[in-house]
Amino acid sequence: MSDVFHRGAADRTPEEQRRIDAEAQALARAWLEATDRLAVNADFSTWLYGVMDDLGLFDRAEAPVGEFGQGFRAAANRIRNRMLEAPKAVQLFTDLTKRHHAELHRRLVADRQKQQTEN
Repeated sequence: MSDVFHRGAADRTPEEQRRIDAEAQALARAWLEATDRLAVNADFSTWLYGVMDDLGLFDRAEAPVGEFGQGFRAAANRIRNRMLEAPKAVQLFTDLTKRHHAELHRRLVADRQKQQTEN
């Protein structure tokens, strides 16, 4: 089938189109399977947490973020969104978010205790 703008693409036979569609579906399945394998790998989880934290995925700063920082966050969100296409990645990002909030809580408590002992 040629495209709607008839840009010179040759018409495909139904068999060719089925083959192309089957190849695209196989690639999509392979992507999801690979992402699922990554999502349950503990080493990858540790590595991804560091990368996503560096890119500012978990930041909730109230101050305005510059264009450079917005680019970092956009990259983090793009990675997260692509990974979330795989079912097992949902639990991975749930765990990463819980880890981030637990670390943030520990830091806040330690800061409060430090301030109280200084006073």
